[in-house]
Amino acid sequence: MTSVLRVPGRDVGVVDGEVDLDFIDRRIGYLFVKFDRTDDCVLTTVDAGRTWRPAALPALTSMSNGAGVVYALTAATEHRRQHVFRSRAGSTHWTRLGVKAGTVDRSADVATSSDAVALLRTGDDGPHPVRLGRLLVSEDRGHRFVRRANPCTAADGGAALISITRNDPQRLMLDCYNGE
Repeated sequence: MTSVLRVPGRDVGVVDGEVDLDFIDRRIGYLFVKFDRTDDCVLTTVDAGRTWRPAALPALTSMSNGAGVVYALTAATEHRRQHVFRSRAGSTHWTRLGVKAGTVDRSADVATSSDAVALLRTGDDGPHPVRLGRLLVSEDRGHRFVRRANPCTAADGGAALISITRNDPQRLMLDCYNGE
């Protein structure tokens, strides 16, 4: 998909990929192009979208925020694994976390709530998945991740999406998808 972006304070550009917009609050927001880009393609606003600043991140697959901290999951390419980055909301400075999210042949998803961060390496879809997926959870804003059991079974399908309950960061919701 090719799109033309018109962003205040920035030149109009043609981009390939799916465009996503995520506002943390009324003023702080992020605009990014998902998947098909390999160069920096994330913009940040701190004034409700009147102006936008580039953030030094490679292409993203997803973004999530919790307790004033934003987590970005980069897209995997033939030459680069997926990584998770963390930033204070509104900042253009990002820190790469020590966990590797995935490889080109597997996608991943990130979810946050309060100090908890969940990283899901997705499984295969279809009625008999070979890989069910892998779940990593941090309860300290991504400083240390531990592996958690994946409740998906071959009958359920592979793990596809992850979410953390807003007021109960110990409770995860995991969607198992069997292709139907």
